[in-house]
Order: sequence, then structure tokens, then C-alpha cells
Amino acid sequence: MENISLWRKATFGEFTKEMCECRKKMHDLMKKELSEEIIEKMRALDKRMDELERREEMYWHQRSMQSWLKDRDKNYKFFHAETMQWRYRNAIKSIKDEAGNLF
Repeated sequence: MENISLWRKATFGEFTKEMCECRKKMHDLMKKELSEEIIEKMRALDKRMDELERREEMYWHQRSMQSWLKDRDKNYKFFHAETMQWRYRNAIKSIKDEAGNLF
């Protein structure tokens, strides 16, 4: 069990903790006056956050597959509902541009 935990951390990292740190840094940068340096840091943070989200998605996908394989299709309806709920929660519902307009 310990080896699996170490493998998970090595493979996926602490994406929840890192994501919180990135959000805090982004929030702090957004308070500052924009300059090329600040914008570049924001882009780098945004890229890192995208990577963390990809890792989290991959992690949860693998976890759901493990559950399904372990329990086979005894409770297919449950796993389908779980997947659909996960997709809904992670869906992009709107996008805000620099002017604050929602699309």
C-alpha cells in the first residue's frame, strides 16, 4: 500500500495542493499592475494549472476504471452516474473575456 501511495505521488504529484498554491499566486498577481513580466508569470501559472488539471483528470479516470474493473459491471448504473456527474462538474459552463463579458 505504501509503494502504491509513493507511486501515485511520483506519477501524479500533489495536484490538489499545487492547484491551491497556483490559484493563490494567480490571485496575488491579478492584484498587481499588469506588466510584461506579470503577464508572463500569469501565462506560466496558467500553463501549470492546465497540466495539473490534466493530471487530476487522468488520475480520476484511472480510479474510476479501477473501481469498475474491481466490481465488474455489477453496478453499471452507479458507475455511469458517477462518470456523468464528474463530467458535469468539470464542464466549462461559461468563459469570461478580458472585458468581463460572459460567453
